[in-house]
Amino acid sequence: MVDLSSFYSVDAVLALLGIAIGVSIFLMQRRADAKINGIIERQFRRQELEKKYFGSRLVSNLELARKNYLKLQQFLEEYLRDRSQANRTRVKSFCMFHSKHLDEYVIPTLRSDLGRLIQFIDDLELVDQLTTAFDDLPSLYKDCSVDSALDEPDSFLSEKVSMMQQQCNRIESLLSKLAREIPNIE
Repeated sequence: MVDLSSFYSVDAVLALLGIAIGVSIFLMQRRADAKINGIIERQFRRQELEKKYFGSRLVSNLELARKNYLKLQQFLEEYLRDRSQANRTRVKSFCMFHSKHLDEYVIPTLRSDLGRLIQFIDDLELVDQLTTAFDDLPSLYKDCSVDSALDEPDSFLSEKVSMMQQQCNRIESLLSKLAREIPNIE
């Protein structure tokens, strides 16, 4: 019989065994790293999609609010030129609808979207400004939906038109800041 110890020393066998174990651990670690990297990539893609979806929805709702302010501004200017019952009814109906729509649907959606985006926004002052703007959105509609508001003198209604223009400018400023904080959301 041939003695194996004459061909291989115990140290050589242990060294080979150590190398085999090391290679096995290395291969297992590579597989684990690949799985972890896959999980991280999926999470990153999910966050990017979330940021894009909720950011786009937030921007879209703010742009819609700005467009509706411009439309109300136009209706009030027409009412100031011609205080007819038709113009009065149009302003009042428009204001009542948008006041309710903002309170019940748009503002809760805006708050929810901002809550989902807050992890991506570094400027906390912007978050405060957005929250305050959400609270202010329906106020001009509520003011103009009351009959007595439309009986006020022209100077009062002109002031409302000016306030609507300021609100539009405020929304545009917030949209600009939001675009800088979360690029590629459109």
